Amino acid sequence: MANFTKNAIKETFIELLSERPLSQITVKDIVEKCGINRNSFYYHYHDIPALIEEIVIEEADRIIAEYPTLDSLEMGFTAAIDFAKNSK
Repeated sequence: MANFTKNAIKETFIELLSERPLSQITVKDIVEKCGINRNSFYYHYHDIPALIEEIVIEEADRIIAEYPTLDSLEMGFTAAIDFAKNSK
């Protein structure tokens, strides 16, 4: 259940990022759209920056796994930029 809730929080946050700037996203916005209570959010994350940190680390790990033999730093940046474009 915990993984389900964490994934729902992350997915909801990424959806909200496609709708508005980071500075306009609050924990209240996330929990209302996600359908959970604030305590559930704070059980998993200290704050929004902690949520962002986890998303970035997971995405970096995914890029490393997807491209285990990057020939250049440029390929790594390209993969990261693709994620950023797709997630705005």
